[in-house]
Amino acid sequence: SLGSVSARFMCAGDNLIHNVIYQQAASRSATGGYDFTFAYEKIAPVLKLSDFAILNQETVISKSNEPSSYPLFNSPAELGEHMVKLGFNVINHANNHVLDQGAAGACETVEFWKSQSGVILTGLYSDETDMNTVKTNTVNGITFSHLGFTEYLNGLSLPADSALKIVSPVSADFTKDTFFATMKAMVENAKASSDVVCVSVHFQQENNTTPSASQEEIVNALVSYGADVIIGTGPHVLQPIKYVERT
Repeated sequence: SLGSVSARFMCAGDNLIHNVIYQQAASRSATGGYDFTFAYEKIAPVLKLSDFAILNQETVISKSNEPSSYPLFNSPAELGEHMVKLGFNVINHANNHVLDQGAAGACETVEFWKSQSGVILTGLYSDETDMNTVKTNTVNGITFSHLGFTEYLNGLSLPADSALKIVSPVSADFTKDTFFATMKAMVENAKASSDVVCVSVHFQQENNTTPSASQEEIVNALVSYGADVIIGTGPHVLQPIKYVERT
């Protein structure tokens, strides 16, 4: 027997950066940029206890645009750089604010994260090939794969000529049926090349402390497809953690 192996990962979100957060980061910077150390100093030592960490990054990082707050968010590059420094090395961008700076801002966000060494980006895909390429990392001999889906996009949509892919039932190129079919294909593809399939799902209803009917429907489907870990984001409040025995 080879014995048992284990890995510890942590997940966090929604990392939603309002103006008060980036304004205080600007006031603390000694170089005229943004220093986000203070805002995250309490979780920094906790994250160091993980082998890797997953973050639902809710605001895009579009260098061509100034930082902005509600309703169309944008965060400075220093925010993303600090997330990597903290130890977040899997970034999910499938959420309702991913198109806040349009397709161009989403493209810049992809470029930013792909420029960060050792970072896996999921949920926002540069094209169909990228969407169908399984994103994995291996820790202690265990291979984890990472997928990201979102239930809504705040009424925003990609232009018809964009190659970007966001897997959502409200994306222009998806229906509810093709959304579920795409999730199934992606989970099965990930399952074939990893030991543990981790799925981030951004749900529609905010401030609900109990799961909604659509959450239950999506989660039950994902479990049946073969997902091993499902990370729910979006409600902005705590909901119960539940263990499901796959039949």
